[in-house]
Amino acid sequence: MARRCYDNKGRGWNETCVLWDEGRAYGFEVDTSDYPFPLRQVRGTWGVEPADGGSVITMRFDITAKYGAPGRLVMGLVLRLMFSALCERLLDKWQARILANPSLRLLDAA
Repeated sequence: MARRCYDNKGRGWNETCVLWDEGRAYGFEVDTSDYPFPLRQVRGTWGVEPADGGSVITMRFDITAKYGAPGRLVMGLVLRLMFSALCERLLDKWQARILANPSLRLLDAA
């Protein structure tokens, strides 16, 4: 599977699904050839697991900056300042969507 994503400025990039575990996990790789951010490699995984009457959603991103050590330093600072807030907004939006649609449930493991 592949998809085309866009940011709020209309800049786009392609993502390819590299992991699909129905109702539990999704992994993707970004084609950074036209990526609007100075990153050489981006991989991400979303996961959902049952926990204490609810669910825990996790996100993991593996990112490699362009431009060697200076790029790693700058992106490290930027990511620390901005990425956490971005992830929090993403999770808040997922939570609102799930709460608005009670039919969304984890698939039974059985």
